[in-house]
Amino acid sequence: MLKQSLVLFVSLVLLGCSSSNDEPPLPAVPVVRLLQLDPEAIVAERYFPARIEASRAANLSFQVPGKLVHIPVIKGDKIEEGSLIARLEQTDYQLLLESARVSFEKAERDLRRLQQLHQQNHVSQAQLDEARTAYDRAKVEKDRAGQNLIYTEIFAPYDAIIADRMMENFTQVSAGTPVVRIQDLSRLEVEIAVPEILLPEVEDPNGYTVTATLPSLPERPFDLSFKEYSTEPNPRSRTYRVTFEMDNPGDLRLLPGMSATVKVALKPNDVQRPILPLHALLGQGEQTQVFVYSPETETVSLRQVELGRLLADGIEIVSGIDKGEWVVAAGTGFLSEGMRVRSDRELKESR
Repeated sequence: MLKQSLVLFVSLVLLGCSSSNDEPPLPAVPVVRLLQLDPEAIVAERYFPARIEASRAANLSFQVPGKLVHIPVIKGDKIEEGSLIARLEQTDYQLLLESARVSFEKAERDLRRLQQLHQQNHVSQAQLDEARTAYDRAKVEKDRAGQNLIYTEIFAPYDAIIADRMMENFTQVSAGTPVVRIQDLSRLEVEIAVPEILLPEVEDPNGYTVTATLPSLPERPFDLSFKEYSTEPNPRSRTYRVTFEMDNPGDLRLLPGMSATVKVALKPNDVQRPILPLHALLGQGEQTQVFVYSPETETVSLRQVELGRLLADGIEIVSGIDKGEWVVAAGTGFLSEGMRVRSDRELKESR
């Protein structure tokens, strides 16, 4: 009797196991990442690392060679337009000018004398022409000698600061060798590197506002104005250099080479459209579609959308989706019309 009961129990257990294995498994619900569209919550701002540069800078040099005998400026000095920066030894150039002046005066006297003689038919036209040529040559030499004497001094072309001093007194200087470097800091330039995808936005200065902040003063933004952009990209980064300008605040010591952060903010008329990541889009022929999620049915449906501008963090949606709707932002690869899905946020909360 005990043996029969044991056999019956084992049979029931095996039957139960067999029935359990024969049931079809429940289909897995795909997990997706959802994004709710709220154009008003979109902050259309871009941040770029930037570098401050002088609005104007120049390496100043002599146009004639000579020995440097006077350089009254040092690095960091502020100089006014027209102030003396450096002077060469002038003795040799003064002597050359005096010699050229004597030669010119002699040629001038000879020309006058021959003109009088020519009027009296005592000299030929050829002799008069030769005297006039000598006069012209002497005048050129005198003017050149006078100009070379002027070239022995360097004066500030505009209000500036001495950024660098490359030469010391009593150094023999060649023509064209930089003596000092000056920078105009009354206005500053702020340069950023912009990727190709954002260059169309930068081309329209009326479509955005731009400010810069310093690491030491993050709470104080400085207004910038668009100046120019390069049409040739950096060969390595493939970015384009965009330059903005700003007034140098009098209460701060801003110098070229300092770092800054530039914020480019699109104006309100340009930020009312929602932005979707590119991987949320599906191509169907010439149409572009997205999966829209319904919280009531927990299912997705395909929706055709019209695209706008391509931006750094996605693409604008002109039409096809209403404010507040949920769109599948990631995980669209295995979805189909009407499929039930589960949000990855919901999955994380259940763990």
